[in-house]
Amino acid sequence: MITATFLSKKGTLCGFILNGHAGDRPAGESIVCAAVSSAALLAANTITEFCGCTATAEDADGFLSVRVTDGIERAVPTLLGLRLHLKELQAQYPKHIQVETTEV
Repeated sequence: MITATFLSKKGTLCGFILNGHAGDRPAGESIVCAAVSSAALLAANTITEFCGCTATAEDADGFLSVRVTDGIERAVPTLLGLRLHLKELQAQYPKHIQVETTEV
């Protein structure tokens, strides 16, 4: 299962962590993994390249972490959009993705 954890600081989204694999299909064939990965990379690139925010990122197999360190207010609409998109995927594929928000 993919766990999408959105990070919130004093009620304002400031990043996200994706961890795991959907497990619905063999590697390279999962539409859930592809949808989550594509949306996450779009959000990360939008935050840094178009919103002009500074962020730290870490990635590995089945893992992506993006934390906005400067310009958080400019990143919020993109983070909200990503969270909405992933919640819609969760509604369609509840056995394969879980979305949560945690205060940091």
